[in-house]
Amino acid sequence: MDKLFVFVAVVFLLPMESVFAQAGESGADNSRFHIGLEVGSRWEDNIGLAPDDTDPEFVGDDEIDDLTLSLAVNLSYDLVRRQGQEFSVSVTPFYNHVDDLDGLSNWGLIGGLEYRGEFGPAFTDPWYSISASYTVTDFDDSRIREGDWFEAEASIGKRFSPRFGISGGARWLDRSQDNDDRLCPNRLTSVNCPGNWREDQVFEQERWGVFVHADWFFSDKTSLFFEYSYWDGDEDSTAPLRGGVDPGWLNNQDVFADDPAFGQALFVRSNGIPRPLRDFVVWRIEAKQHVYEIGVRQALTDKISVELVGAFMETSDVRSPDRVTRPEGVDNYRNTAVMATFSFSLR
Repeated sequence: MDKLFVFVAVVFLLPMESVFAQAGESGADNSRFHIGLEVGSRWEDNIGLAPDDTDPEFVGDDEIDDLTLSLAVNLSYDLVRRQGQEFSVSVTPFYNHVDDLDGLSNWGLIGGLEYRGEFGPAFTDPWYSISASYTVTDFDDSRIREGDWFEAEASIGKRFSPRFGISGGARWLDRSQDNDDRLCPNRLTSVNCPGNWREDQVFEQERWGVFVHADWFFSDKTSLFFEYSYWDGDEDSTAPLRGGVDPGWLNNQDVFADDPAFGQALFVRSNGIPRPLRDFVVWRIEAKQHVYEIGVRQALTDKISVELVGAFMETSDVRSPDRVTRPEGVDNYRNTAVMATFSFSLR
């Protein structure tokens, strides 16, 4: 949390010179300050890939359809706002509740900076944008996921007409975790402990990506967009230790840990009685990810809008076995998500 305070202090103090300079020219302008509220939901068909508790409803299932409910408050201020230039700072507290996997529910705070410039005064002239954000988060029951991450993005775009525009750019993410303990759950003697039970490094991750984005405006209130993203770098995978991941293989991995957020999966014995036998572990992998998104934005009023997004993600070239049991030689997995977000402009 200390890192976030430092980031927010830098965010507000560095641009003060330009703020004071503009104040002398334009005076106080309350419209520079914006408050927004976002209420959203996200459904995924591959979030858990295994039951999360001992509820008989999940016995025999390889997947759980989980729903995430989210709430975020965005506070932003335009430090610079003049012809062809915008520079803003934002602070966003948020909370995400995962319906079937309570341990993955989390809350946190995001501090962000964004600068946008234009190459000319005309509406169809190209524009560019540079942004950075710093996030800290706390999980309900997954302390190994707790930590912070830094994201940066640079993009360039152009509107070819009032109805159509396209943009693209590059992204980078660097994630670290607060916990530095090395723990061994002592659940299976075939897993070596504490040797390489490196809980402190599973969520120490770095990856980069590129994207292309296009949008079409059918009217002043309705628009459609498509985005393709490519990521390369560190990811994490979770699977049941018994019946999903071979302990002998796991001992050869550099980084893995117990994953309490997923609890225990059920194993159905021959007599039909379910027993919790499969503890979950998480390990770090390197992979390439392709993400395809298509969405619709609809303004309901001047201050209320809704966005519906469908996303398909495919991960390939995984440099460790997949997170679920698959035939040998198959090294990818897929995930489909549907998201709905209501946005309210409070100021």
